[in-house]
Amino acid sequence: MDAVAPRPAAPRHGMQMTVAALATAGIFLASAEAAAADAAAEETSSKSDKPWSITLEAGMLNDDSVSIDALDNRSGQADQARVFNLGGAYSLFQESALPIKISYGFSKTSYQDLKAFNLQSHTAFVSTRKKVAGLDAGFLYGFSHTELSDNPFLNFHTVSPTLGHGLTTNWYVLAGYNYQNKTFHTAKSRNAQLNGLSIDNFFFFDETRSYIKAGYRFELENAASNEFDFAGHYLDIGLKSTLGASPGDATIRLNYQYYLRDYTNETPSIYREREDQRHTAKVEIAIPVHEYAQMKFAYKYIKAHSNLSTSDFDENVVNVSLALTF
Repeated sequence: MDAVAPRPAAPRHGMQMTVAALATAGIFLASAEAAAADAAAEETSSKSDKPWSITLEAGMLNDDSVSIDALDNRSGQADQARVFNLGGAYSLFQESALPIKISYGFSKTSYQDLKAFNLQSHTAFVSTRKKVAGLDAGFLYGFSHTELSDNPFLNFHTVSPTLGHGLTTNWYVLAGYNYQNKTFHTAKSRNAQLNGLSIDNFFFFDETRSYIKAGYRFELENAASNEFDFAGHYLDIGLKSTLGASPGDATIRLNYQYYLRDYTNETPSIYREREDQRHTAKVEIAIPVHEYAQMKFAYKYIKAHSNLSTSDFDENVVNVSLALTF
């Protein structure tokens, strides 16, 4: 590492993005630009010569209020689940003017008792990036297929262009547009198109081993049924820090998100327009146990307020897993 911290390179859409976008307790609805921001923060000016990467992760979670957010379906019960994630990426034309990265992710959550909430997702991304007028320009296309209780549940397509720029040696800004087309196999009234704009700021320190992230995202979702149309505002603050000076030391991630979804039409079951507010706090500690292995301990707390009773709740999720990265 040079004495002067290098400016972060362009967003790296790859395995990190694929795995980050797969929820282990809930449904896969993460936005592409948010995942792209996480990927950007992982990369500095140094690059790996290896064109491929693979991650395997297996563990257990305990959720005290199992749910499917995409359906506003909440069991009100606690359960444990086995969680398995697989992520892989391969880079093509790395030395060309237009490099391409292909990524695939698989995620499976299997509950001990609440089998109706079992989830399985397959996700594929193709992305590219290049310098344009001094900016890091990126483009991503993704497709996801999700099954609920072994039955087809949700497909969606994602398109996300991004622009990034290092304003100073330690301050990197990433702006993005995100389009999603969601198709539900049974809940056809929830089929929707989503348009979103985001901006994320990364402030690097500790010779770029650590960073603080602050971002804002605005979304408009237009669903087949008017009751599900909404405008959403999302604030996101995070910290990643290495607990030591060497690359093999433990890392900690802290994240807080607040969102407000203002539904623009009446929800028939409550005879008024729905409004959701949600606070989500997460902490994750990753401890290396081998050159290629980490133990991960994570906790997530959700405080949700809504005038729709199924979206008004508190939730605690604890996750322990072993991750292998090659």
